[in-house]
Formats: sequence, C-alpha cells, structure tokens
Amino acid sequence: MLVRAVALVLLIACVNVANLTLARAGVRGRELAIRSALGAGRGRVVRQLFTESVVLALGGGALGVVAAYGAIVLLKRAAPAVLPRLTTVQVDGWVLLFAVAATVVTAVATGLIPAFRAARPQLTTALNEGSAGAGMGRRRLRLRAVLVISEIALAVVLVVGAGLLIRSLWQLRAVNPGFDPQGLVTFYISPPPTRAQEPRLAALYTQVQDAAAALPGVTNAALTNFTPLSGGGLPSPVEIPGRAPDPRRDPQVWLMTVSPGYFRTLRIPVRRGREFTGTDLGAGTAV
Repeated sequence: MLVRAVALVLLIACVNVANLTLARAGVRGRELAIRSALGAGRGRVVRQLFTESVVLALGGGALGVVAAYGAIVLLKRAAPAVLPRLTTVQVDGWVLLFAVAATVVTAVATGLIPAFRAARPQLTTALNEGSAGAGMGRRRLRLRAVLVISEIALAVVLVVGAGLLIRSLWQLRAVNPGFDPQGLVTFYISPPPTRAQEPRLAALYTQVQDAAAALPGVTNAALTNFTPLSGGGLPSPVEIPGRAPDPRRDPQVWLMTVSPGYFRTLRIPVRRGREFTGTDLGAGTAV
C-alpha cells in the first residue's frame, strides 16, 4: 500500500509538472511562433522544450537523491537501536538506478506532450494570442483541463486510501487482544548452548523468574517461550490411535510453554477451570 501511495504521489507530481510545462509553453507561444516563422523546424522546437524538461527532471532527481541520503542519516539517528536491520538501510546502486529511471520516465512523461503540442503552433493564432485582448487557444485549455482533472482524481484516490488506512488503524486499536498490555514488560533470555540437563535449565529459568518478581514495582512474573501475537509456537503432530503416523498428512497443533501465573501476569481471564500451578509439573497426576 505504501509503494502504491508513493506511485500515486509521483504520478500526481508528473501531471502537475506537465501542466506547468504546458502553461509555460502557452506563455511562450509567441516566442515559439516567431522561431517557427524564422525557420526553426518542428523537431528543433521539440528538442528545445524536451531538453528543458530533461534538465528540470535531472535537477529534481538529484535533489531527491540528496534528500534520501539526508533522510537516512536522520532516520539512523532518531530510530531506536532495536529497529531490525537498521544498519543495512542505505542508498545502494539499485536505488540510484531506480532514481535515474524515474527521472527519465518523468522527463519523457512531462516533456513530450507539451513539446509536441507547442511545436505545432498556428502562426497567426499564436501571434494574436500574444497581443492585447487575445485569449488562450481552446485546444490548450482543453488539454490543461484534462491534466487538472486527472490530478484531482489521483489526489482524491490517494486521500480516500489514506483515510481508509487511518480508519483501519484506529479500529485496530480498539480490538481486544485477549490480554492487558498496560504496564507489561517483556524481555528475552537465551542461555548458551550446553549439554545441561532439563532440570538445570528449569532451575535457571525459575531463578530468573524469582529475581524478576522480587524487583520493586513488579506484581507478577511469568515465563513463556513465545509472547502473544508473536506468531510463534512448537509444532506437535496429532496422533490418532489405530492409524499409522504420516508426518506429511497428519495435522499439527502449535504449542507454547508457560509457567504458573502466566494468565495472572498477562491478566488473561480464565473462562472455565483454573490456572496452571506448580503442582501440575513433574510426574504428578495428569490434569
């Protein structure tokens, strides 16, 4: 959606520049008519106007590249250090190639139409348009009106899309995720890979949990291997008695491990039954 929005903004800018170029060519109608009367061919007039559009587009493209470098510097200074792949954000060769291609396409799109339109002047009409009391040609007015209507239509599409996106984000804020994130702090620990047995690792996690629960201001602490909304889980196949297991076709369920007090810590309401407790661990009765 962001790429499409940027494309619409670029298209609106192209239409706007084309309209301004056409208006500028209309103001220079007498000049172009005099050039044609003095022997300048249509191709020469087109080349002159197209060259001006290319120079304008190259200047805009160069300023855009400079602005991109400056924006990346500001982004790296203002963004948090935990932002993924922040150090890899840069203006590389592909970005520069796209900038050059966009500049060329913009120059062609905004320069050829006004150039061909201005290169076919009716000498008498063009000279009269530049005199006192003369109006602008109807064809040029119609073309400019079409460009303005196109620009307004693209802007309306962009504004409507932005409004729908803002509305979706606002409604998403009101969705109940099933837990209360207010005042909730999460952090990750990753013990070094060792050949330690599970009881030692369980003791380590329990020690971390007890230390976190003893901190001032902490009301509850719990452990889990996957936080809510992370999309993570450990797959486990569903075994059906009397049927040979088939890893390719058997359905799987995704499991996550939690410690006692997990639902209380995340303030997840228990609809029926009870929470997990410490007595549910080990080789006790299956509940």
